[in-house]
Amino acid sequence: MSVLRLEALEVIQRFRKPGGDDFTLFCNRIIRASCWAAGVPQSEVWTCSRTDAKDGGVDTRLLVSIPNNGSGYFNTATIWQFKAAEESSVGPGDMAREVNKARARQWIAEGSGYRICICDHLSADKKQTLLDALLPAVAAIIAAQDGHGVPCPYGDKGERQRA
Repeated sequence: MSVLRLEALEVIQRFRKPGGDDFTLFCNRIIRASCWAAGVPQSEVWTCSRTDAKDGGVDTRLLVSIPNNGSGYFNTATIWQFKAAEESSVGPGDMAREVNKARARQWIAEGSGYRICICDHLSADKKQTLLDALLPAVAAIIAAQDGHGVPCPYGDKGERQRA
């Protein structure tokens, strides 16, 4: 079996362009291919290639989970935001802003996991810094939805645990 292997620098050089159209298309193709491989109907994947459209903070939505997916990114229904930007232009303050956009907030409250794809090299420290900002922002949305005023338990990827 052969495995597709992409070098990060090749992806960055090819897809980090103003507007982000190519990066969005690339990410959507990966999501659709993952769904196809798992037998998920394409009707369960909502995409829009228009990066100038008002999207409420969601570029792509996967309505179902892909159980036992080896990547760990599809273990729940998910919403995806794509950023064809340098890592220096995406910071901790952006995380709360992104998840609190209208549609992202709604679908997170309804149980979707949030995924953000940034077209750049991110150090482990930068990833952790963004995650440290993202998790409390998502927790606040879920706590407000649940009406408890305290965050719900989280799994290792930050989404609500399923019973």
